[in-house]
Amino acid sequence: MLRKILLFISSLVFPLVFSGCFVLNLFDFGPNIDLGKNQWKIASFTLTGESYESKNLEQTPFMRFDTKEFKVYGNTGCNAFFANYLWITDKVIEMRNSGMTRKMCASEDSMRFEQKLMEEFDGEFEVIEDGANLTLKKETLIINLVPLNPSEEDTKPQEAPSTPQNNASTPKN
Repeated sequence: MLRKILLFISSLVFPLVFSGCFVLNLFDFGPNIDLGKNQWKIASFTLTGESYESKNLEQTPFMRFDTKEFKVYGNTGCNAFFANYLWITDKVIEMRNSGMTRKMCASEDSMRFEQKLMEEFDGEFEVIEDGANLTLKKETLIINLVPLNPSEEDTKPQEAPSTPQNNASTPKN
């Protein structure tokens, strides 16, 4: 009887121990901030003290959070990007495994905006809700997000970009 109980307990504990972050996200009732409530326009960002605004770009830069799959998708103003995220605390997310498509941008402004935005995109960000707006903040990068107004869209929201296995996308190092 004791052997059956130990076998039963180990069959429950073993998958929990070896399933990693999935278990943490499964039992995470999450923070009060709903990242998925909007598609977010990347209004501006600051990287190591230098500010960048989303002006004169080919498309409106945006991001959207898939709160079921813990993924973020978006467009930098030229190329599509993607990343995984998870909640570290009720106010901190970690972006990881980011990547983007690598097409040539028509404007120098678009290329500079996306290169600087993605330079420090992986890592932990404090999520700050200010009314309808969000700020993603870490030591070197602060991203200011506002709800994307459909009239501001230069293009329809894009489907999730290809995963890194596809030759059209290259993961960021």
